[in-house]
Amino acid sequence: MKTVITTVGTSLFTNYLKEKNDIRDHYKSIKDKIAADYERCKGRIDRLRPAIMDFLKKNNNDASAEIKSILKLKDELKDDIEVRLIASDSLESIVAAEILTKNKFTEGINISFNKETDVIKGLQVVDPKNFAREGMTNLINRVYSIANGYFGNMILNMTGGFKATVPFLTIFGQVNNIPLYYIFEKTETLIKIPQVPINIDWKIFDNNSDLFSQIEREGLKEIPHFDNPQIEAILERIDSLICFNPLGVILWERYKTRYELFYLINETKKRFEKLTDADRKTIRKSFLELSKRLCSNPADRDLKHSLTNCNLPDGFYCFRHKEDDKQVRILWHKEDRTTTYDFQTCDIYIASFWLGKEVHNAEAEYVDEINRFSQEYSNLMNKLNEFKTISIEKEVTHV
Repeated sequence: MKTVITTVGTSLFTNYLKEKNDIRDHYKSIKDKIAADYERCKGRIDRLRPAIMDFLKKNNNDASAEIKSILKLKDELKDDIEVRLIASDSLESIVAAEILTKNKFTEGINISFNKETDVIKGLQVVDPKNFAREGMTNLINRVYSIANGYFGNMILNMTGGFKATVPFLTIFGQVNNIPLYYIFEKTETLIKIPQVPINIDWKIFDNNSDLFSQIEREGLKEIPHFDNPQIEAILERIDSLICFNPLGVILWERYKTRYELFYLINETKKRFEKLTDADRKTIRKSFLELSKRLCSNPADRDLKHSLTNCNLPDGFYCFRHKEDDKQVRILWHKEDRTTTYDFQTCDIYIASFWLGKEVHNAEAEYVDEINRFSQEYSNLMNKLNEFKTISIEKEVTHV
């Protein structure tokens, strides 16, 4: 089954008004109103709804751009489809989406819309700045939430809704390899936008991963003086605060599908960077293994390796591991977090690590070293915001 995300416009109403004028005054009363006006305009909505629903039943295939495109997509994909309607921050779009969910489609098409989550706040054209700053970012966030980290069965249907969303959704689809479709205006032709190679300099994200991860976790980052032309295209400035713009959200989320983030204290990060290529590769793989086990098998005994006569920093545990025939020990702490898209994720903080010969003779130098470290860094839990970010490619195939 394919999930077809479909933006909803106003064609259901405009097509009706080409034939009849009996609801024109009711329609005008909700035109250009936003979602917050829904209850105040409910009387007018209830008056126009029956006429539109009757029109929908009589003109199913041609009642709206959304229906026409959904039916053509069903034929094109030759698969059952789950249609998720997305409404803009306008009463016309919301009411159209509600009515479309009542439509009896052919077998193999299920359509859904949730007014609480599928109405995109700020997605309106009255205020262009708010559209770009809030509306498009919220739209991208909602699509990520529906995808839940997997784009393999997703389709973007951009036939309805504001045309201003098309460039952003096109970039979103291209970056995440999602097929994009729309029906060319005033024709019956279903157009598929072809995938094109996009060359993105991911080193920009490597070099700024610490800043970007802070923006992701905090939403807004206060930086009074900011001048970095390399990344201005993906950031939005609000006085002394910066945040991702819609393009930034798209590219940062794409970056994280390729790289995993870990947070190290400054001393440990410097030590990591000074390792030989071979040892750095071993530690990278060990960090990824730690993350994998925390997600897939949190009860694994090696995650909380017990050491005799050893005091670990409060809140931190020792991960025992062997990688590339070398013993590895990692002091770690995990913070669970709910993302903007309501995903459950975790941030992994690395206090220190020991590798190879550093791990041998565990009853003496190694344990003494951990105890010394624990005394020096006894208050780490209050300094998590000072940890620095490193990015590790999820499939380590090179140094």
